[in-house]
Amino acid sequence: MDFYITKEEIVSSLNATLGVVEKRQTLPILANVLFEVDESTLRLTATDLESEISTISTISNFKSGGRTTAPAKKLSELCRLFKEGDEIHFFLDGDNLKIETSSGKYNLSTLPSEDFPVFEKEEGGNTVN
Repeated sequence: MDFYITKEEIVSSLNATLGVVEKRQTLPILANVLFEVDESTLRLTATDLESEISTISTISNFKSGGRTTAPAKKLSELCRLFKEGDEIHFFLDGDNLKIETSSGKYNLSTLPSEDFPVFEKEEGGNTVN
């Protein structure tokens, strides 16, 4: 997984998902947000096992796709500190999510995406845009 996205895109998506991220999680994975990257989009998903929120953002530069999870609150707090208009580079290095901006380089531990609980998609289910 290797891509670039603007600060505004990632902060908006993270803010939308934080509502269901567990404050006191029984499972560590519930404190994380799931990243799913393809050629043009980033899908972020968060859940508390009762509700699930997914957002789709446009990435500005795609190098490779993939899936991982990262701590939602830490990531949100970090991204809010970046300069307006910054293009943020996200990439995986082993079990770490590396983040590079004009202001520095950062590192967050990840958990396997296979451990992230995802709801079954229902035919005709409700979607909020």
